[in-house]
Amino acid sequence: MKPETPAEDPKPATNPPSLKMRLMGEAMIEAGEKNNEPSMVKTGKKILGL
Repeated sequence: MKPETPAEDPKPATNPPSLKMRLMGEAMIEAGEKNNEPSMVKTGKKILGL
C-alpha cells in the first residue's frame, strides 16, 4: 500500500493569485467597468483577492 500523499499541497488563501488568474481578474474588472457591469467588476476583484 502506498502512503497517501496529496498530489498538490493546499496553498494558503493569503498567497497572491497566479499570473493567469490575475490577468483574468484584471480583464474582468476592465470589461465590467467598460460595459457598466458591476457584477463583473466584483467577480474580477474576488479573483484578485481584493
